Amino acid sequence: MKTTSLIGLLATLTFTLARAQAPSGSFSYDIAADTGPLLWNITGVQLFDPPMATVAHQDGWGILWSNRWPIGRLYGDGSNTFVRASFHQSTWEQRYYPFGGIVDIQSGFLDLALDSSALALSGTQMLHQQRIQFGFWWRHVLDSTNETSDVSFPLTDGNDGSWNLQLNLTASGNFVRGDATITFANAETQGFRVNGKTSSFTGETKLLLTGSSFDRGSYLWVTLSPDPDFQIESLSGRVSGQKVVFP
Repeated sequence: MKTTSLIGLLATLTFTLARAQAPSGSFSYDIAADTGPLLWNITGVQLFDPPMATVAHQDGWGILWSNRWPIGRLYGDGSNTFVRASFHQSTWEQRYYPFGGIVDIQSGFLDLALDSSALALSGTQMLHQQRIQFGFWWRHVLDSTNETSDVSFPLTDGNDGSWNLQLNLTASGNFVRGDATITFANAETQGFRVNGKTSSFTGETKLLLTGSSFDRGSYLWVTLSPDPDFQIESLSGRVSGQKVVFP
């Protein structure tokens, strides 16, 4: 009886080893609210009221850039997504010779949450404005105001949090290498290097995607089902400031 069981076990292991094939080629996965976690990229969104900055780039850490300067950050905990942003600017109204004048200083801060139903960033805006007169030895505040208001900024058209994962893989035995691209709903992309391995016992493939070049800061663990399906079984990591957990 023991001999028969041992033979059966060896036969099962031999069959498993024979069928465990690593993925090789190109694989594309469309991910929406009903198939996985949403990911957001808010490039192109105008912030502040009146508009003071337009997001030109959202990097792998979730940092928001405008005119080559960081203006804020997008981050998510897997369930909710938030944006914090600020600006500071000053303009001279008058200048006196050799030193002095009147300067207008304006600063603002945004505390926003992403509303996936309204497809907008909504929350609170705080504005601080000062008008200051300077002399060589003195400084006088002519006017100072603080204003807090509720604001909402729409996302760009079609930006619903869905995304696509493109894997380009090459297998060498059970080891897998390649590259990957995440394309957000607003057509912005992030690039990744891929390293992974296929289990000889389960046939599952576990891949680690790490942000490459300017997309450093993002990483994603991806588990694929055995050949021939190679479907996504699980996701975990952090992409562009957002925690990713699936299922």
